[in-house]
Amino acid sequence: MPGGPASAGPSPFLDSSAVLVFAHGIVGRADLPIPEAVFGAAAAAVLVVSFAALAAAWSQPRLQHWPERRLLRIPVAVDAVVGLLGVLVLAVTAYAGLAGTGNERDNLAPWMVYVAFWVGVPCASLLLGGVWRLLSPWRAIGRGAGWVAARFAGGGLPAPLAYPERLGRWPAAAGVIAFGICELCWGTAREPAPLAVLMLVYVVAMLVGMTLYGVEAWTRNADAFGVYFGLFAALAPLERRDGWLVARPPVVGAGRVDGRVAGTVAVLLAGIGVTAFDGTSQGSLFNDLLPHLQDVFAGIGFGRPTALELGFTTGLFATVALVALIWLLARPDPGWPDRSRRSSPPTWSRTTSRCSPTTARTSRGWRPTRSATAATCSGRLPRRSTTASSRRRESGMCRSGRSSSGTWPGSCWRTTARSSSSAATATRPARSWSCWC
Repeated sequence: MPGGPASAGPSPFLDSSAVLVFAHGIVGRADLPIPEAVFGAAAAAVLVVSFAALAAAWSQPRLQHWPERRLLRIPVAVDAVVGLLGVLVLAVTAYAGLAGTGNERDNLAPWMVYVAFWVGVPCASLLLGGVWRLLSPWRAIGRGAGWVAARFAGGGLPAPLAYPERLGRWPAAAGVIAFGICELCWGTAREPAPLAVLMLVYVVAMLVGMTLYGVEAWTRNADAFGVYFGLFAALAPLERRDGWLVARPPVVGAGRVDGRVAGTVAVLLAGIGVTAFDGTSQGSLFNDLLPHLQDVFAGIGFGRPTALELGFTTGLFATVALVALIWLLARPDPGWPDRSRRSSPPTWSRTTSRCSPTTARTSRGWRPTRSATAATCSGRLPRRSTTASSRRRESGMCRSGRSSSGTWPGSCWRTTARSSSSAATATRPARSWSCWC
């Protein structure tokens, strides 16, 4: 109609030429005030200098022990109120997607999911800590349903199943990649109605998992967003612990992340890979390769639009794989993950006042105790004696006595307790501590 609002028309995602138009929540500027070559060289130089400075000036952990301060106690009612708010936002978003307009630019659901949720919650987590644990609608529903069931059952509810240790956080890593496919590769997932259906399917999957394995075990391991946003919250200067709001220096909480849980690093790599592909998909390198990928999938028998979506998906998986390869090549310890999850280290008996460290089990694995880290080899070393344990002294390197890889600089008496169990004969990771004699 002349003078009236322009019609939105059909979805711009697919057209006759099978060109995809992806509408991201935040779009960066494409024009730079300086040449791209100069910008790229400067960015690379900043990265190299930054990491070189970190390697030279920060070679030892320095953020393990920082004072923390309790600010205020958070009432339990806050969980119920904020959780109810999260359920309400979920219901409104799903209703908008199912009953609202089909134009993704005018519908609330895509904006809520791809901007407020995917971008806003990580930013809030970096500043305020684990806000998603309070807002998570499926966690709130699971906890509420469990509370009501316990009230009516009188404590007769069966115990949840033990969460599989080997499964770890691999479901969360797969969920992060799946969300990246929906946002960057699959056009249907950006349309309001299919997006709302995907939301409800995910909620049902979360409820089933929490019913089987318990709310906390499932949301801390298998919930893609709970795990991913929790990694951001670990960097925040605020943390909720034992009902208290605790203030701490930023980034210090990263030391509390249990990297021994299977799939934790995979979640990080998946998040980095998805973010990297978000930028790569808009560059000339990938867009020059994309028509060839589309031709490959079209030659197999897929339609042109589907072939293009598969081309984007292939690019995403390739980017995640490249990030994982870089991490594999750069990781300092080829024995990762920590072997202490599978076996116990040898016990270093403190039979003399000389250097005989002991270890203790902590939430982050086997660590030297305070007396062990303070122990030094000084004064006169004891003579070799025949006891129930085996002692050895070596000049230049101190060895574990079990493996040549467990070496430390110096010369020291080591006392390794003998035991018939296989756990006592396991090898301690080489870089646990140093003993100077």
